[in-house]
Amino acid sequence: MAATKLSFGNKLLFSLYRSAMQNMDIWLHAASVGELSSLIPLVEVFVREKKRILITTCTLASYALWQKIPLLSEHTTHQFAPIDIPAV
Repeated sequence: MAATKLSFGNKLLFSLYRSAMQNMDIWLHAASVGELSSLIPLVEVFVREKKRILITTCTLASYALWQKIPLLSEHTTHQFAPIDIPAV
């Protein structure tokens, strides 16, 4: 899948992360679909504990999976991972 304007813009706007992180208890990152799938048991625990969870992913495929799983899409916030920039 090619990057979309949303995913690319999201990766560049690091200020969104600062804002999103301030309202979250936990930040989990999944670089791939497999990593996102492996987070599900952990997210189940945090949801029961009423934690506010930010999940970042790198790919559109990971984001598509996040959207399809109600536990994730209804109980967590998604952001695309920021592009690495020195001194940020």
